[in-house]
Order: sequence, then C-alpha cells, then structure tokens
Amino acid sequence: MGYIQDNLMPNEKVLFTANVHPAVFLPSVFSFVVSIGFVVYALMTGGKGDMTSGLLAGFLLLTAGWFFLFSIFLGVQALIILLTTEFAVTNKRVIANLQSSHSKERFQTVEMKRRLRHLRRYRTLYACPMVMAHRKAAS
Repeated sequence: MGYIQDNLMPNEKVLFTANVHPAVFLPSVFSFVVSIGFVVYALMTGGKGDMTSGLLAGFLLLTAGWFFLFSIFLGVQALIILLTTEFAVTNKRVIANLQSSHSKERFQTVEMKRRLRHLRRYRTLYACPMVMAHRKAAS
C-alpha cells in the first residue's frame, strides 16, 4: 500500500486521489529537442570543409552532448517526482506525500478548517497546476 493508505486515521475515507501530471517531463523533452537541433546544425555546418566550420561543428556537438546529459538528468528527476508523490483528500483532511529530489523533507498533511462538504459537488479537484485529480470509485 501507499503512504496515504498507511496513514489514515480511524473512520477516515479517501474521497479523491491525485497524481502528478506527466507535464513534469516537458523540460526534459525540450532539452532533448534542443540537443537534437544542435546535432543537426553541426552536421550541416561541418560538411563545408574549412577549418572554421569544423571548429564550429565540434563546438556545436559538444554543446549538444551537454544538453543531452542535462535532458537525461531532468528526465530522471521528473520520474522520481512522478513515482514518489501522492495526494489525497479524505473526509477529514488533505494528505500529500511530496518527495523532493533536492531535500529529504516531507509535506504530509494539511488540516482543513472548513468542512469538505462543498468540495464533493465537483468532479475534479485541482490542487496545483501540475496535478491531475481523479475521483475515487465508490467502494
């Protein structure tokens, strides 16, 4: 089971669960596309045969390599965030298990002062722009 199921209080029911949106991979994809662009431009520039275009092509390939490594780093970081983050709204509180790749801190719960009755009218609850919420099927 996950963090949320393991930390429910007695008589607490999960109303909504949410996952991180796959858009966290966009910076990685953008960096990869930029690296491909550098490689293509280097291949077009390097075929001219003079020394200046050869040096420029070498520099562009080196830059493409750095962008490619950076895209791998961003992709692994996004995968860690996607796999280790959990959100839930229960009938008593909001629970979030956020694992940051930069620190070991955990944001566990947010106590709600208002009743959650008015939230039940909506089909989707958006906790933040990078989160997709899903209504849990009635058990």
